[in-house]
Amino acid sequence: MTWFRVDDTFTTHPKVRSIPRAQRLAAKGLWMSCGAWSAQQLTDGVITGDAVEDEGGDHVLAKLLVEAGLWHTEGHDCPRCPQPPIGGYVFHDWPVYQRTREQVLAARRATAERVTRFRERKAAQIRNGVTNGVTDTAVTALPTALVTPPPKVKRQTQSKTKTAPTEQVPRGTGEQDALDLGPGATPATSGDVNAGTVVAAWVDACTRNGVTPSTAQRAQVGRMARELLINNDPRLVLEAATVAGTKGFASIDRELTALNGRTPSRARGTMAPEGHPTVPTRIRTLQASIAALEQRRAQADPATKEITQ
Repeated sequence: MTWFRVDDTFTTHPKVRSIPRAQRLAAKGLWMSCGAWSAQQLTDGVITGDAVEDEGGDHVLAKLLVEAGLWHTEGHDCPRCPQPPIGGYVFHDWPVYQRTREQVLAARRATAERVTRFRERKAAQIRNGVTNGVTDTAVTALPTALVTPPPKVKRQTQSKTKTAPTEQVPRGTGEQDALDLGPGATPATSGDVNAGTVVAAWVDACTRNGVTPSTAQRAQVGRMARELLINNDPRLVLEAATVAGTKGFASIDRELTALNGRTPSRARGTMAPEGHPTVPTRIRTLQASIAALEQRRAQADPATKEITQ
């Protein structure tokens, strides 16, 4: 396929504007139609009389194009344009704006040779079975792979053997256990028992029971031991920690309750002043007062007595 080139200033060119307005549109249409015909037929701008009529024109419109200087007739004096056949026309300066027959045929031959070389390369690549995407040339297939595969590594399985718990050694008096009992805090002591020895006894009991406490659990027991040692018997706190560790629990205050038969007093700030009843004592006194009040009401009101019974 050959293209017929038209400049975007063609319609405003002085030669085109010289054509009378009444016939200008038809003349331009004939000029473009005949140009496409010549490009397709490779006539280098030569138009026969029959081609003019086949494109829907006549010799009246062709004469207007000749008078405007866009076409030439036989016997013209333009040195750059060939002579047309008798009864035909020729485009003015066709080789200046359009491709000639020789240029079109040369381009077609080059395209055919390029396609032939491409098909030959493809055929050679199919025969060899290998395609070289870098040089785009056929290469001979190698008997072995170019890249050595990496060695296979056996996956190591983790041993499921249970690790024996680390033995916990109780600390001496006044020494702080390996727990975080609080920033800058010292363990509470009471005689020969301190928070460190309580935690060590609890950890030792847990280890004998086959349980390894976490760091968070040790810290929790350490804080609880510091509070319980202030207002409770240190020996009972130590025994409660041992019992709780044997059961696998971290709540040594529950075991202390079971040992002394009352709610353990856990320090919250300052201790109760001397001579004043502690919180558990006040609670028991209040409960006894409420029970006595309910008993008197029941004796005074038979209906309430029936309900309470």
